[in-house]
Amino acid sequence: MRVNTVEEREAIELDDDFASLVGDYDALAELKESIKDDLRTRKQQEVDRELIPQIIDRVLEEVVLVKWPVALEDQEVERALEQRKQELDREGLDLQTHLQTRQQTEEDLREELREAVQNSIKTSLVLGKVAEVEDLQIEPEELRRQAELMAMFAGGNKDVAESFTSPAGLQMLASNLLLDRARERLLAIAKGEAEEAVAEAEEAVAEAEEAVAEAEEAVVEAEETVDIAAEVEEVEAEAADLVKPGDVITAEAEVVEDVTAEVVEAEDEAADLVKPEDVITVEADAVDDSPAATDQEES
Repeated sequence: MRVNTVEEREAIELDDDFASLVGDYDALAELKESIKDDLRTRKQQEVDRELIPQIIDRVLEEVVLVKWPVALEDQEVERALEQRKQELDREGLDLQTHLQTRQQTEEDLREELREAVQNSIKTSLVLGKVAEVEDLQIEPEELRRQAELMAMFAGGNKDVAESFTSPAGLQMLASNLLLDRARERLLAIAKGEAEEAVAEAEEAVAEAEEAVAEAEEAVVEAEETVDIAAEVEEVEAEAADLVKPGDVITAEAEVVEDVTAEVVEAEDEAADLVKPEDVITVEADAVDDSPAATDQEES
């Protein structure tokens, strides 16, 4: 026997470097905490999946009478039968071989499927009523994303992918999403979480109402400001009608003429009071009376 190679298993050290390689973690403690949270979430989801059917059964026990059209039931039975045929076909079997193995007739299988269909219809009607009472809705954007996701899972089958985006496919998908939402609501009610959600919703409504009130107050203030501006414009318009530009120019011209006339009149009065020869005489007298003139006379 010949040995080509000898290999040794190398144990990876669980440290912060390992955590950074696994994901966006700065420390090993963060990785451990993330794993714990994931395990808790999965366990809670498992418990919830087991609890939801029990809650629905309890609700159905409280329902006195639920009625639905017989044609709807027959249609769902045929649909269930067709699904069973497709399942057998994927397993490489045909319906007749399956019936012979179980010693059943096709009618026996229909009656077997009918019981499951009746429970399914009753559950759907009750969940639909829950969605109606709780005012549950599916947003168009959520429906679009879900349809695209289902089409992506079609595995390249164009017909299947288009069936999810067709009007009938979207309607069926919306119905399924709404029933899932109703199941979640029943679970929340059973776990006592609904009251907290209602309180949060009421608080959100109160905040929205307060915001609306503030907005209405702001609108009123804006309208008052607009009214004041309109009044100012109206006063300015009235003033413009009372005093036109031409009137202002005429008034200014009249004032200038009046002032000019007064100045001319004042100059005339001054000329009458002081004549040129009087000015010369006065100037001569002033010269004679000056100190220089006196000194000259003394010399």
